[in-house]
Amino acid sequence: MKGKSWKKDIKTTPQLYQKVALKKDRDELKKELGFDEEEALVLAKICDVSRLRYVNPAFATLLVNSDYDTVEKIKNATPDEFYQNLVKVNENKRY
Repeated sequence: MKGKSWKKDIKTTPQLYQKVALKKDRDELKKELGFDEEEALVLAKICDVSRLRYVNPAFATLLVNSDYDTVEKIKNATPDEFYQNLVKVNENKRY
């Protein structure tokens, strides 16, 4: 990875979310850290779903690998479809 200055100002998930939520900020962080677009987007999605209460790192990873990889998609999901999708993803990956 490129420079190390980013470590000084990102200490929490909310601070990281501020640097990855918007595409222009994500592009800047990508350049600084040497990420590609896919890595930066996954990081943004993990930060997004981690803002939800009771979502730990393992559950955030499950969510990002499901059809419900953003807070907005989770908010609009029907409970049964949401549950069935998470069960299906977790069967294969075992989060």
